[in-house]
Amino acid sequence: MKASNPYRQELRSRIVEAATQMFHKHGIKMVKMDDIATSLTISKRTLYEIYDNKEDLVYEVVVRHAVNTGHKVEKLTSPGSNVMDVLINYLRMQIDELDTINPSFFLDLKKYPKCQKYLLDTREIRIKQSLAFFERGVSEGYFVPGLNYEIVQMIGSYAMEGIMGRSECAQLGIKDIFNTIVIVLLRGISTQKGIDVIDGYISSWK
Repeated sequence: MKASNPYRQELRSRIVEAATQMFHKHGIKMVKMDDIATSLTISKRTLYEIYDNKEDLVYEVVVRHAVNTGHKVEKLTSPGSNVMDVLINYLRMQIDELDTINPSFFLDLKKYPKCQKYLLDTREIRIKQSLAFFERGVSEGYFVPGLNYEIVQMIGSYAMEGIMGRSECAQLGIKDIFNTIVIVLLRGISTQKGIDVIDGYISSWK
């Protein structure tokens, strides 16, 4: 990591923020390092003093986004909240974010091995978190007991990953894809108590 002094740390954060916005808006492929440097009114040389190459920058965008999302989810789990409170707020947060992301971003991301390795390496953590969430939902009476939730988690994960990597994603819209997969899956594993909450959410979404 090249950035060490306060100025470089601040510049590094500005670069990641600008790159995130541009990658999300236009897709990774369409954004050149020159474009990022120009948007920040810095030289391309300065940019390369912080990041050796574009993949290093894309990698940090992905990592920081994952960390920030984790912090946001932690804030959703306030004392007294139940599984469905957390779930509905999380869905709303994700939908608002996905509505601003160009589908090309997800397609382009597959071309960066370092990013794919990070996502693969952190998969186990995400799986454990999901399973703990499902178990809590069962104990609170929102999810059906006796299901193999490892399979449920796999279905949801592979459905999202599979469709996000297809060109049809742009025509269908990420927001609708995400909502449809999540709602179909959640209604299938929910008790009547859970279905009532989900249907209320669907009504407000429409």
